[in-house]
Amino acid sequence: MSVDGDSASAFHKRCDNAGPTLVAAFTNDRVVGGWFPTEFLSSDDYKESDSDFLFVAQGNTFARAADTVAIVEKTGGVGPVFDYARGGPQWGATPPGLVIGPPLSPVSGGITGLDAEDTALGTLRTAKSTLGKNGSQYAYTSNNEDSLFGDGVREVQLSDVVVFCAIDLYLLY
Repeated sequence: MSVDGDSASAFHKRCDNAGPTLVAAFTNDRVVGGWFPTEFLSSDDYKESDSDFLFVAQGNTFARAADTVAIVEKTGGVGPVFDYARGGPQWGATPPGLVIGPPLSPVSGGITGLDAEDTALGTLRTAKSTLGKNGSQYAYTSNNEDSLFGDGVREVQLSDVVVFCAIDLYLLY
């Protein structure tokens, strides 16, 4: 997996307060991911966005996938992007268009009690996707698939995750 680790805490250590983020996740035969237009803060909250997007490409490397990149359209306008301290990035609510490293227990209390940042951490080795139905904020893929991973495939193991952060340049001065 990544040289920086695959836990949610490793992800947030590198990405929190680093500006908007482009995330690419690799499966056996696809590169999937999305643009997260706000910075991560480990806030256990969400922000409404109309500028986020998801993408899918055939191939298991950037070079093989470059000619097949397709943007997955958002439906219904503004929708949430989630910033869970114990999980990776999530686009859309229930069901998410894409979540990489889902938290392993409910966030913000629930039956589990108070949130503890070091417990039930998600791993960026897993991802889930639902598109085009059941309340998803994202349309079907251009191939009419209901998941970024292929029609009917809701969860996959990832071989790698690469993250590009766009640090605000004005903060450097």
